[in-house]
Amino acid sequence: MEIRSYFPSLPTLQNRKSMLNDELFLTISVEGFKNTNWSTIPDSMLIYLFLHDEPTIGKRRSSKTKKEYLRDLTQFLRFINEEIRSIVPEDALAYQIWLRRQKYEASTLRRKSTVTKQFLQYLYKNGVLSFDASIKMKRVAQPLDKQVNRDLYEYEVEQLLEYFKDNDWFAYTLLLLLTSTGLRIEELASARWANLFIFRTNKGQHHFLKVIGKGNKPRDVRIYEDVLPVIIEFRQRRGLPTELNPGDSTAFFAKPNCGHYSSNYLSTEFAKLIERSGFPFVIHRTDRITPHTCRHYTAAYLSSKGADIRAIQDALGHASIVTTERYLWRHRKLENHASTHIGLNFINS
Repeated sequence: MEIRSYFPSLPTLQNRKSMLNDELFLTISVEGFKNTNWSTIPDSMLIYLFLHDEPTIGKRRSSKTKKEYLRDLTQFLRFINEEIRSIVPEDALAYQIWLRRQKYEASTLRRKSTVTKQFLQYLYKNGVLSFDASIKMKRVAQPLDKQVNRDLYEYEVEQLLEYFKDNDWFAYTLLLLLTSTGLRIEELASARWANLFIFRTNKGQHHFLKVIGKGNKPRDVRIYEDVLPVIIEFRQRRGLPTELNPGDSTAFFAKPNCGHYSSNYLSTEFAKLIERSGFPFVIHRTDRITPHTCRHYTAAYLSSKGADIRAIQDALGHASIVTTERYLWRHRKLENHASTHIGLNFINS
């Protein structure tokens, strides 16, 4: 059966929900693409297929990633303002130049360029385009010193924790969990109380929380023994059980109704709570403190305690050690500065 037969249920760019729903793709992929006449497929269907036709078997794009891809490709099509089959290499290059003039951060510019390039190469590979329209696109440099500032220092975390402990237990618990664990906000939002367990060694017992990370990969996250009482009190204030129970399906960081917070809500609320604290180091930052900032803090904290970079990579769930190195480069640059090996004072050091 050809894809054309599914056109009556065709998703549209105007209906984002339909573009992100993979049910139609699953139906089509079972039939296969053997007899597909790609030259007849509408633009919106081409984008839909690209979003859901993932390049690696066993590794699915997250809903968040698909939303970003859809947003980036919609922006690209609006810029070129013509049908996909009319795209030429100069269009893709012009789009990159336009993005640069919009003063996007290098990381954002690189992501948008990568998504556009992957899409154009997908069209070429499947015969929609007779040439690779991404051929003139340029690589986007991302110097380490131009990255978003994710630094968060121990004295800053201590001040924030002290402030929230007296004023907002929700914010206190959330900040303590994020900085001590390095959890992605999506991982925390979806975690269940049932997945908290004890691992015993000859040095004592350790609590771990099993979460599902990027690429649906499970990961065990340490819940320190001084952090556990905080989350227990948080749950008690919610009227939730606090005994370890593999049958307890309530959310680990639960709403009053025992359900899960959405990751978007937690991320937005966290940034707002930090900004409302009013500390000078918050007000005068160039970049907001977000849940992702806390992951960088966790990496630096573990490194300062002597953890090996491979162990930090595993703890944070990084697929590549290069990512871990980027997290730590600024911390290590200061830590290894020649002056730090001399002493605290200049005179009589």
